[in-house]
Amino acid sequence: ILKDINTPKILHFAPEPVFYKLFKPFEYLTADLDLKDVDLHLDIQNIDYKSNSFDLILCNHVLEHVLDDKKALKELYRLLKPSGMTIITVPGDWSRDKTIEYEFPDSNGHYRDYGLNIIDLLETIFNTIEYIDLYKYNSIYKHPIGLTLKHDLAFLCQKK
Repeated sequence: ILKDINTPKILHFAPEPVFYKLFKPFEYLTADLDLKDVDLHLDIQNIDYKSNSFDLILCNHVLEHVLDDKKALKELYRLLKPSGMTIITVPGDWSRDKTIEYEFPDSNGHYRDYGLNIIDLLETIFNTIEYIDLYKYNSIYKHPIGLTLKHDLAFLCQKK
């Protein structure tokens, strides 16, 4: 997606510092509700930012920590420009059809453990959904990055 846009505008929730250098050439904003060293302090369930603002939104291992993931996803969609994409990763058991919801956050602060029905949820909000198994990238790096076969999926969610 970044190759197709002259000056992409990127929003990164709960940003991982390993990506900072990669995105430095672009208009890149970091966001989190609790982290201090970010550009924007935003609640992903109620984002105080103009609609249709971003070409790419990164949301890695965030949705399991929010009470209302559907509301958060709708907010991400709202922020995307037409043809924009949100890349989402969440922990889950991809051999299980259903997401397990918790009444209270578990010891990791998770409100849910996703199953394959996350795809159904994503399809109710975004126009196109693709997913890739990140495990295939595990051997690219000099050091193992802890990915496991059929466990680490990335969901590429696009707005038309």
